[in-house]
Amino acid sequence: MSYRPTIDNERCIACQSCVLACGHGKLIRGKDHSPCFAEEKPCFGCMHCVTVCPCEAIEFEGMSHEALYGVPQGKTELERLVMHRRSTRYYQQREDEALHAAVRRAIECSQWAPYARNARKIRWLVMFGEEKIRRFSDELINHCREQGITRLVREDRNGTSAATFNAPCLILAAVPDEDYDPPVDAAIAMTTLELLLHEQGLGTCWLGYLLQLIEANPGAQERLGLTEGWRLRCGICAGYPGRVNTRRLPWRPEADIVEFV
Repeated sequence: MSYRPTIDNERCIACQSCVLACGHGKLIRGKDHSPCFAEEKPCFGCMHCVTVCPCEAIEFEGMSHEALYGVPQGKTELERLVMHRRSTRYYQQREDEALHAAVRRAIECSQWAPYARNARKIRWLVMFGEEKIRRFSDELINHCREQGITRLVREDRNGTSAATFNAPCLILAAVPDEDYDPPVDAAIAMTTLELLLHEQGLGTCWLGYLLQLIEANPGAQERLGLTEGWRLRCGICAGYPGRVNTRRLPWRPEADIVEFV
């Protein structure tokens, strides 16, 4: 599906909330301080901009205002937990004992997630400290730059790391090749972990780009203790959300359900 966002200038108050919320740099600050769209950047339709706009000024071509801003809320506590989860790309630089305890507890609880054949062959690699995480990701990007792997070189956006979003916690999941279904086991465990963290008021974001950087750097894999047969399958960053106030749910298409006999 192609997404074409627009801004209703009569409604817009130039608060920049949408610019801060846009994780892909499609929305930028214009010369007159009003938000505008970077033509060279694609819109992925995450609609974070819609969730934070205080004056309902973001529109999408082909969609009614009512459809965008009238998304019904979840009916149960679990539905609300799932529907309100958002990717967090701005974090408070706050690392305390509560954060450490919440992450450890969530990882422990994720052990009750379903695993293929009940194998539970998963290793959690956790790093705390925004500066330490930032150095780690910068080393990975610099390695790719030096090796001429330009497709993996991304610059910071407004001072925010493109790889880890300046988060105070990094969580990676490694599963050995011998596992019955490594990608699925890791994805289920990490999704469960993410919801557990969200329930405790923490924000998260999946880090596919960081995993690509690590895969391109044998030294980093060795540093993480990824011996032969072990491979990173997925990763997230986590921390206390900052800067962006989510006001509503984003629109999502109806599920494509086919009943068969």
